[in-house]
Amino acid sequence: MPRVGLLVLCDHRHVNWAYKPQQIQECIAALQSAGLEVVYHPEVASWEHQTVAGVRSLQAQDVDCIIYYVTCFIEASTAVSAVQQSNLPAIVWSIPTVDQFTLIGMGVTHGSLDEVGLEHKFLYQPLNDATLAQIKSYASAAHAKRRLRGSRFCQIGGRCLGMYTGVADPSQWRRQFGIEVEHMDQYQLVLEAEKVPKKNVSEFVANLHQEFKEVEPQNVVLERSARMYHALKRIFAQGHFDFVGIKCQFELVDNYVAPCIAVSLLNDEGLVTACESDMNGALTMFVFHTLSGQPAFFADVAWMKDDLLVTFNCGTAATSFAESRKQIRLANHLIQIGSFDEETQQYRTKGGCCTNFVARAGTVTVARFARINGEYALHITLGETIPEPPDLGMGEFGKAILPWAYIKLKGNIDHFVQNLRSNHIHMVYGDLRSTLLDTCRLLGVRAITSQ
Repeated sequence: MPRVGLLVLCDHRHVNWAYKPQQIQECIAALQSAGLEVVYHPEVASWEHQTVAGVRSLQAQDVDCIIYYVTCFIEASTAVSAVQQSNLPAIVWSIPTVDQFTLIGMGVTHGSLDEVGLEHKFLYQPLNDATLAQIKSYASAAHAKRRLRGSRFCQIGGRCLGMYTGVADPSQWRRQFGIEVEHMDQYQLVLEAEKVPKKNVSEFVANLHQEFKEVEPQNVVLERSARMYHALKRIFAQGHFDFVGIKCQFELVDNYVAPCIAVSLLNDEGLVTACESDMNGALTMFVFHTLSGQPAFFADVAWMKDDLLVTFNCGTAATSFAESRKQIRLANHLIQIGSFDEETQQYRTKGGCCTNFVARAGTVTVARFARINGEYALHITLGETIPEPPDLGMGEFGKAILPWAYIKLKGNIDHFVQNLRSNHIHMVYGDLRSTLLDTCRLLGVRAITSQ
């Protein structure tokens, strides 16, 4: 839940008539009902030292952003000093009222903040659902920005399959987003997997048979998958990581096991894990999860027909994208995912346990971080998933293996295709477009929308 601070600003000459405590309490109640945690600074701020003291008090209470509520005319320096010294996203808000002349204070505050280049959201709007939605959107984006700063990402393995789009500059991540990047060799993951007690392995395999519709892989694959799951959880805990990426191809899949079911279940549990060591994919998934509280879908953009985007993944999709686990078949990994031995004319794949289902129906936000000549952009589109796709001529391949999502995209389809900058795309249920636009604004990222 985003945590917002509320600081009331009023000219010292007008506090007695312009400051209305009942109005502020109504605003607090409405913000709370909209799903925001509100920290109210009870002292009205009229002078610079008061606004600075107010923001420092709110900072100490770990707020994600601060709402500066303007009651009438104010000396703009009070707001400028507060916003500058807080170093937190700012919302400047006032309710239009004929008896408080709030637009005077709002105009000088908005212009003064722009004069010195201080980012803020400006809302001269009544207390209604539309206003609350805008405040929540910006506060959620501020929460995501704060969540990114100080977060830790573990890249397990290096670049996968020559994907320039899956790697990022750790220094740029630290500078722009505040993320610390650690690297770990995949061999360490295998070593951790082999330490997992047999009891934990047996319980994991038994749960798979109990919870899912059908379990196809043999026990040796399931047992190694169990070890991957527990090893990854241990790595998360030991390294205090917030999200991770695993290369897999070809080292793990050729020599141990593809960690697909482990990745799937970890994402269900809120431990954001991207396959193919895709850093920009992991970043997208982590932002999605922070904003929505849901796991994000990691998929390949396979094909488009008119406005229908067909996506699938090797087998790591979180199970919560299905109606229930009883509708999911755990299938054997495709042998073609491994490298090919020219001498034996055989694939080296050691197998894997993959989820097989079609994503349930619902409104989804589709997005992906990418870099254009070194600068970050976020491609955002809205769509609807359909659980029963039309016959696309793919036969059983379209349903019998892998996790799939069939997405009817909204907006300009050519624009969407022109702005694809990866073979991977990500989605989450719900319409997060407004919040993602605010997130881009706060992170200094270019937003690209296909609506």
